[in-house]
Amino acid sequence: PAKLKKNQKDPNVPRRPMSAFLSYSNVKRPLAKKTHPEMNNAELSRYLAQMWKDAPTEEKKEFVDREFQLRQKYLSDIAVWRQNNEKELMEQRKH
Repeated sequence: PAKLKKNQKDPNVPRRPMSAFLSYSNVKRPLAKKTHPEMNNAELSRYLAQMWKDAPTEEKKEFVDREFQLRQKYLSDIAVWRQNNEKELMEQRKH
């Protein structure tokens, strides 16, 4: 049986930003792990999700605002990347 070649991803493609919750989790995980060393990763993730749910709006706003800024930058970067990539694809198709 013939093996299908997997398409190689472009290493230059802009990466999507983390969600506000993931950013919050990355900041809070070390503290949560220190205060609850008996928890495994799944339990710790549930605990962090509950912390996020219970967090005051002002605390969440910091992470949501940062995500918004990063997402806007991503959207402009990906638009530029797509435009440049389309030019390269057109050049490749001509040859």
